[in-house]
Amino acid sequence: MKATLLRVKTSGPHGDQYVYRLDPPYAGERHVLVSVLRGPHAAASSAPNAAFRCDEQGRVREWSVVHTTPRAESPKEVIESMGYRVVPETAPDS
Repeated sequence: MKATLLRVKTSGPHGDQYVYRLDPPYAGERHVLVSVLRGPHAAASSAPNAAFRCDEQGRVREWSVVHTTPRAESPKEVIESMGYRVVPETAPDS
């Protein structure tokens, strides 16, 4: 099972958001937005490190959590806790 990082949607002082394509889909989802919160925002959140349903552009369709990993410190750790390995984006054949 593999996850390809498509884009970094936002990055800021409170956390990061990364859009991944999953193969095969996870819980019926082909794309997820992985959020890893930092600092006091992480401590106040019930799901500080989570994956949400999104489209290929990273637009969240529903803010319900698909997967959460409270102790993850990176988006890669969230993806790995879902059973995927992160692979590099491959260029299309010419």
